[in-house]
Amino acid sequence: MRALATLGLYAALTGCASPTVVPADASIACSAAPTELALGVSDDGNPRSYRALSDGDDIPLFVGSQGLQHIWVALRGHGFDPRLPRVEVRAVRPSDGALAGRLRVRLPMTPVPGDPSRFGLSAQILVIENDVYCSLLGGPVRIEVEFDDLAGRCTSLQRTVRLADLAPETPDSLRASWLRCCAERLPRCYPPPDAGAAPDVPVD
Repeated sequence: MRALATLGLYAALTGCASPTVVPADASIACSAAPTELALGVSDDGNPRSYRALSDGDDIPLFVGSQGLQHIWVALRGHGFDPRLPRVEVRAVRPSDGALAGRLRVRLPMTPVPGDPSRFGLSAQILVIENDVYCSLLGGPVRIEVEFDDLAGRCTSLQRTVRLADLAPETPDSLRASWLRCCAERLPRCYPPPDAGAAPDVPVD
């Protein structure tokens, strides 16, 4: 019911008919590829700060207010049905293929500000798991995307970028805490086998 109410509100605000309701994990048989689809990031979650990613680009890791760290990821392109595409984004450690984070969404894509011929998926939070982010800071991370729309246009893409540092606006106290977590191998970053271990006691 909540999902239907949300779609109804979307229709009322945009003046458009409600998008087709489909299960979030439904898959459509692929028949073609989008004309264009680009993976990008945002510096603050705002569509206007979007920048497309190329291999080797530096991106920041953002520290969330609830104790997690994330990357803002977004998509832009044209030549597909923008109503409710299914998108899966994965962060992978290239050295061993370890999954560092995964995001699955089915959301409407909206016209890009200043270019209504293209559609964008607003910046989404791709959480990087606690026990992986330390090994990624300052090094490469591969971002993989799987995309399919309701018309059967499907594609995949990936970019290998550098998770350069914590975002510049990270308060000094939080920066110190996150980096200490990595340097001292604290349990919130390196979960010990014994779940009863005291918090902030370095892991052997």
